[in-house]
Amino acid sequence: MTKRKSIISLIIIFILIGVFGYWGIFGTTIGKYDFKSLGSTIQQGLDLRGGVYALYEAKQPDDMENTEFSTKLSTAIDILRTRLDSQGYTEATIAREGSNRLRIEIPEVDDANEVLSIIGKPAVLQFIDPDGTVIMEGSDISYAKAGYVDGSGQQAAVFFELKSEGAAAFAEATTRLAPGYEKIYIVLDGETISEPNVKTPILGGNGQISPMENIDAAINLAMLIESGALPLELDQLEARTISATLGVNALDSSLLAGLIGIIALFIFLILFYRLSGVVADIALSIYLLIVVYIIAIAQIQLTLPGIAGIILGVGMAVDANVIIYERIKEEVRLGKTFRSAVDAGFKKAVWTILDANITTLIAAVVLMFFGAGQIKGFAYTLAIGIGVSVFTALVISRWLLKILITLNIKNTKVYFSGADPEKPAREKTMKIMKNAPILVSISGIIIAAGIVILVLSGFNLGVDFTGGTILTVDIGQEFETANIETVVEKYAGDYNVAVSEDTKAVIKFQHIESDTLDENAVRQNLIDDIAAQYPGAQLEDQAKVGAIASSELMRNAFISVLIACVFMLFYIWIRFEMLSGIAALVALLHDVAIMCAVVLILRVQINSAFIAAVLTIVGYSINDTIVVFDRIRENGKRMKGSSLRGQLVDKSVTETIVRSLNTSITTLFTITALYILGVTSIKEFALPLIVGILSGTYSSIFIAAPFWVWIHKIDDNRKKKYKA
Repeated sequence: MTKRKSIISLIIIFILIGVFGYWGIFGTTIGKYDFKSLGSTIQQGLDLRGGVYALYEAKQPDDMENTEFSTKLSTAIDILRTRLDSQGYTEATIAREGSNRLRIEIPEVDDANEVLSIIGKPAVLQFIDPDGTVIMEGSDISYAKAGYVDGSGQQAAVFFELKSEGAAAFAEATTRLAPGYEKIYIVLDGETISEPNVKTPILGGNGQISPMENIDAAINLAMLIESGALPLELDQLEARTISATLGVNALDSSLLAGLIGIIALFIFLILFYRLSGVVADIALSIYLLIVVYIIAIAQIQLTLPGIAGIILGVGMAVDANVIIYERIKEEVRLGKTFRSAVDAGFKKAVWTILDANITTLIAAVVLMFFGAGQIKGFAYTLAIGIGVSVFTALVISRWLLKILITLNIKNTKVYFSGADPEKPAREKTMKIMKNAPILVSISGIIIAAGIVILVLSGFNLGVDFTGGTILTVDIGQEFETANIETVVEKYAGDYNVAVSEDTKAVIKFQHIESDTLDENAVRQNLIDDIAAQYPGAQLEDQAKVGAIASSELMRNAFISVLIACVFMLFYIWIRFEMLSGIAALVALLHDVAIMCAVVLILRVQINSAFIAAVLTIVGYSINDTIVVFDRIRENGKRMKGSSLRGQLVDKSVTETIVRSLNTSITTLFTITALYILGVTSIKEFALPLIVGILSGTYSSIFIAAPFWVWIHKIDDNRKKKYKA
């Protein structure tokens, strides 16, 4: 590439970043083509828009075949959709989840309890004449079934039988309407589902609706006609609501946190890596654009944890650049030209980057399959971020560095600090193995403290694990907890009231009952009673999780962590060796234990977001450890022999510690900003991540490496005994 082409390439890159960045933020119109902003294109989750999420499980009777059950479940979806549409909730999403569950999401809801009541109410079926007079209702129907006229198998129809009172009313109406071949309108929850013409009077209480389009249409109509109630019993496993105001605030605070964290990250890279830091910043800008556009084009629903996944991905994307730059600096110190140092640095870094990111990708994929609700959004954005970060680091960053080389910028001091071949760095080798017992003991003390608290008081489990209901009520002013407790105790025997952010009451209870009202109505009465004492108080957030859903979450959490560990261990075994995998697993378990110990000590509430944080750190910790093991493997080719393992570890950790610290610092920029500025749900997710990042960095340096030496020593003794 010539110098002129390099300059043109740089100009084109900046223009493309500016154009796509502008389109993404503001949108534009070119001729007849309208390019919408990404903010209006990306699907936002309920935690960003506000709304209601509910999960129902349908019970299959013992004598019902799977085919009939599936058909009735589809009918239940149609009935629920009709109900919600008739009430104006046209953006509601109703989808099957597994074989017997329905997931309902309704955005921008003002009255959550009203919506949940609509979902659970019996259907209203009416037969109405052309004048608008109700002839009869669904309770007058004995049965309705699909079949074929005269058993011909050609013309589909719906056959029905009426009860005595309904038969008399229907006979009178059809006798009156038949001469004019007039219609009878069959209306379900205010929506007309069929409008057959009356051909002859129906006097005996038995009739048919024909011709139908096909047998499937006949089956569906028969199901709807029979739906004085839903065709299947639905149990509510989970229900969550969030106000639209809180959703907007959550989005704004998360974006602000992300912006501050990324700006701090960009400045740090420039200060530490100089011109190479500028290259990394450009690559990261391209990374952000690609990730956001992929999310928009693929129509992936963006949630608060999803935003956290993007921001975490930025920090992890820096990791690949840091690995590359540290490798290039090493090559420069050996006296190579910058051009050859770049080639050698990328060549040596490529497999380290791939190994490190594949292990994190394993955690993301496990979350996709076993994560619940919004956590899947985090898994998708994290997986996309991993793939894009590898591309931008290995392709975009390398291409940009090549362009700078073509511009004859040869002075290595411009690219990096501490990479002067005339003044090679004289790093004092760290005494990791000498101090390993003390370093491991520090972790042991923290974990022991966590175990003591676990025995004495246990985890502070959130509603996701315990089941029950949590209401977050914005009182609008400072309040007395006792006043709220007086209201709550009228409705629930087992409850807890806590204060959040001075003006918000967090009410947690297991169950509420009433002889005359359903649970949704009781919750509304509770809110109304609070508002009577504190005018302006309103429900901000609500989460209800049944015992089945909470037990499944606990089981899935255990399975997901176990599966992630097994796959990571298997991958490290293939790429390195089994003993390295065991040492990495020890460091991984150490990080999980430290995270649990810290949340126990700080009494942080544990919910589904904590599981996502644990799995993320599982991948992140292994990522960090693999970089150290990769250097141990490389240096081990020159330092062979069991007697040199301690020196090998000291040398390898010393050579990689700058990378480990820089990666942690850059990742903490973004996550810490989320913790400081984010809403409560994001804080619950960000805090364990901060602990895990610090612990992961510590374990890769001071836990994994020493255990690698100790495990090999144990294996050496085992082999000696075997030979003897």
